[in-house]
Amino acid sequence: MLSLFMAGYCASIPFKGTVHHPQTEDGWPLTIEEFPARPGSATKRYPVLIIHGTLANRHYFKIKEEKSLIAALQNEGYHVWLADLRGREDAGSRSWFFGKHTYSYNVDDYAKYDLPAHISFVLRETGKDKLNLVGHSMGGLVAYISLGSMNESRVANLITFASPGIMTPVNRSITHVQKMKGGLAIMPLLPTEMFAHAGG
Repeated sequence: MLSLFMAGYCASIPFKGTVHHPQTEDGWPLTIEEFPARPGSATKRYPVLIIHGTLANRHYFKIKEEKSLIAALQNEGYHVWLADLRGREDAGSRSWFFGKHTYSYNVDDYAKYDLPAHISFVLRETGKDKLNLVGHSMGGLVAYISLGSMNESRVANLITFASPGIMTPVNRSITHVQKMKGGLAIMPLLPTEMFAHAGG
């Protein structure tokens, strides 16, 4: 798994769309990158919004550029939007302990504030009433929370991959990690400082 992230960190990714900065209800500036359907393709009914996992950001889906998931969706006629959750590289000023934006949030905040802000922005920009949602790993968990517990009804279709359905510890090591969960509040910092510079 680490090798995947390091590949993303070392790769050059000039594959760029139009970058926008929607804001959440609680005041966090986010980042979303837009990739229209390819000219000449049969345009699909709903746009696609993609949410990244824990140790990733939107650049993760652009690796290999014209062979990436984004390019494949564009070629199929989808209007694609890549979301960055709060705390990522260009999603506003953030700090360790002080200021308005610190690393003190959790997955519930992603579901309560970030995903709704991204969905609202995409629907407003495209004039659609629904969208297709793709979640990778933690991005899928965010979608489960949003659709299952927060009554998000603007998703026409949901696809998740590598997203666990349960979080029951499977061995002692994971149990020990859970006991240290207070220290895991800094986890969102990792993709920002270690992996977010992959050509972004």
